[in-house]
Amino acid sequence: MAERSVTFGPFRLDVFQHRLWRQAQPLILRPQALAVLRYLVLHADRLVTKAELLQQMWGGRQVTDSVLRGCIHAIRVALADKADTPQYLETVGRQGYQFRLGRAAPALRQAHARPVVGRLEEVEWLRERWLWAREGRRQCAMLSGEAGIGKTTVVDLFVANLPAPSEVGIGRGHCVEIHGEGEPYLPMLEALAQLGQSPHREALRRVLQRYAPTWLAQLPVLLGHSEHECLQPQLAGVTPLRMLRELAEALEALTMTIPLVLVLEDLHWSDVSTVNLLTYLAQRRDPARLLLLTPWRWNCSSPTMSGRIWPRGWAGK
Repeated sequence: MAERSVTFGPFRLDVFQHRLWRQAQPLILRPQALAVLRYLVLHADRLVTKAELLQQMWGGRQVTDSVLRGCIHAIRVALADKADTPQYLETVGRQGYQFRLGRAAPALRQAHARPVVGRLEEVEWLRERWLWAREGRRQCAMLSGEAGIGKTTVVDLFVANLPAPSEVGIGRGHCVEIHGEGEPYLPMLEALAQLGQSPHREALRRVLQRYAPTWLAQLPVLLGHSEHECLQPQLAGVTPLRMLRELAEALEALTMTIPLVLVLEDLHWSDVSTVNLLTYLAQRRDPARLLLLTPWRWNCSSPTMSGRIWPRGWAGK
């Protein structure tokens, strides 16, 4: 059974009733700020990007960055935390935030690794793809269904049951509904940035530096300021085909050291560049210990399809 509350320092958060205490004293937070805190706590010890928070908290509605910053400020005030010397809530460059849960983190991951009624078939299907990918047969797995059916829950459960972070590299990025042309490869860049916050940071940095400098130049989380400036000229005149080839070779080299699981969520909002990248990665014939997992949503009105998650995938040769 899942733990009802999570404790960090003198604080306790009831994750079901959205209440926060400092020891026996209840703390007052605006509902939106409390919801942001809950999401950060439930995804503690990893980078949560701003795009992910905006999507999860506001459902794709257009809000300004100041709204999110106001929530973060309110959380820090409640926790007596400081942005420059954070004990709990850390700002990670311009990417997003990371909540430091400390010793409570393993217990929280165990709480979320619980059975989900009616979704075990899909989780087991993903586990089979992971076992194949671990043996060098690259996999592209898709979960499709209508909104609110539980695709993210299935992915969360699957990821929670993967081996320890030292044994597998995990990166998650989110496609975001944008009016107009979005940033190319945004979800993949977010997934790589998250992987760059893991124990595999240096391995990722080395393979990108060797095989994919145009990608490394777009990931300041992996670079010092001077290195970032030196790489900027390499972005001039870069073609989409070069971007595809570079990242494919880099990921294949990285998976010789560590198997990878890359989750790109909400693929129905993806830009064309990301779709082309996924197609290219999935269809390459070279071995790679790589699992690409892409949940996406359809607008479903058929009663025969309602309430169902449809898994689909293919393997590299």
